[in-house]
Amino acid sequence: MNKSARSKVLNFGLIGLSSVMLITGCGNKPLPRKVSHLEYKPEAALFAPYSVSDKEFKKSIYNTPQNLSVRLNDLSPTGFNTSVRNLKMDGILWGTPSDPKTSFEVVECKRKGTDVFLKNVIYAPFVLGLNIILGGGLCEYHHVFDYEEFDDSVNEWLEDENIHPKVLIDGYATLLQESKNGSATLAQFSNETNDKLNEMLSKYKTIYSNYKIPQEQAVYKDESGFYKHENLKSLVDVQANKFSQKSVNYKKEYQTNVDRNFPCEADQECLDKFQGATSEIATDVQKRLTEAQKENKKVFSDYKNLLQKTISTYSISKDSSEHSVEKKHKILYYTLFKAPDTIKSRIQKFPTTYKITSASFTEIYPAYKNEDENIKIAFNPETKNITLENKTKNFIEIQSVSVYYGSEIYTINNDKNTNFVNELSPDAVNTMSLWRDIPLADYKRITTKDTNGKKLSFGFAVKYKTIQQNQQHTLYRLDSHNLTRILKTF
Repeated sequence: MNKSARSKVLNFGLIGLSSVMLITGCGNKPLPRKVSHLEYKPEAALFAPYSVSDKEFKKSIYNTPQNLSVRLNDLSPTGFNTSVRNLKMDGILWGTPSDPKTSFEVVECKRKGTDVFLKNVIYAPFVLGLNIILGGGLCEYHHVFDYEEFDDSVNEWLEDENIHPKVLIDGYATLLQESKNGSATLAQFSNETNDKLNEMLSKYKTIYSNYKIPQEQAVYKDESGFYKHENLKSLVDVQANKFSQKSVNYKKEYQTNVDRNFPCEADQECLDKFQGATSEIATDVQKRLTEAQKENKKVFSDYKNLLQKTISTYSISKDSSEHSVEKKHKILYYTLFKAPDTIKSRIQKFPTTYKITSASFTEIYPAYKNEDENIKIAFNPETKNITLENKTKNFIEIQSVSVYYGSEIYTINNDKNTNFVNELSPDAVNTMSLWRDIPLADYKRITTKDTNGKKLSFGFAVKYKTIQQNQQHTLYRLDSHNLTRILKTF
């Protein structure tokens, strides 16, 4: 056979092989999809685990999924890889897709479309070899889950092991309901008890609010000696006692009682555990109800006593800091000396004692008058004005005025100061202001103990000249006052 003939035979053979592979494909049929079962009592979910190594389901029943499991309520797979997805196409250089984790997972081969066939026909020698080597092949690989196989395996397991899912679920549902009912029963009893406690609280609050608050009856202890019944601000505040909110909670969660029954062996061990736990909860609820009813007698009695004690008194809030009251020329300092911490709620008055500790005085001047045959002088301590009166029919020149306060003398001379009465016309009356503040006229934080026996020297001297006679005169007198008596006038 010549070279040309051998080439034709080879091409024909490759084309035929490619066509056969395309037509036959991998021989896989489409796999069934999820088998539907009506879900039975989903609130009482039970699970049986699947062992990958043993390739079988186990009789140990759980109330939570255990990695790979069958959910007995609808016989559905839990934890299995049920996804449908494309896999990487592998060729000779890279091997074939890896094996699935469980026997229910299948790598499915689907034949490629017509375009691949046409290409293989036209370019068979090149395409076939390249596809086989690099992974093009005649298959598209998909990962799928064989629900039908899973369902068959579950049903076979249930039948072989004589397991009855609905019976198990009914037993578990009864246990759950008993747990729920137990918590609800105790919660209801707690709520009813708390409602009665709140009614009691409301009743005593109303009684307390209708009480008339006792009034303060203050006594003033004057340690300053200068208190003259000034109105002192109260330093106490009557406050209603705060009520304590009482509540009980007999509710108990029985989730622990439920969970401790797992795992259990299907069927009988599980049913025995469910029934035992159900009875245990019922017994415990009744026991706790009985105990709570007995306890409530003491709860109500103790709370009533607490409320009666609460409304029997008021609390006294006290301000212990020093305070002062001011009036003209005078400041009194005082503190709260004595007051009760609590008082009975049904009294009308309660006693307090205040201590007046000291007093301060500002601008303390006695009244003053003096005269001779020519002039008169008067001093008004409130206005601090000095009044000079000419008693004659002649002009009088005022040369200086001096004020005496204690040991100090303050003089103002005739230097044409605008505030100075330079000249008095006949029968004239002129007024001038005290020309300066006198520090000695202020007394800081004193008591009568500090002033008793002390004198206040106060007076004026006026130097003047009668113009007609051209004679100089002095009008002068210094008065001595009882300092305590002067201060008590303010």
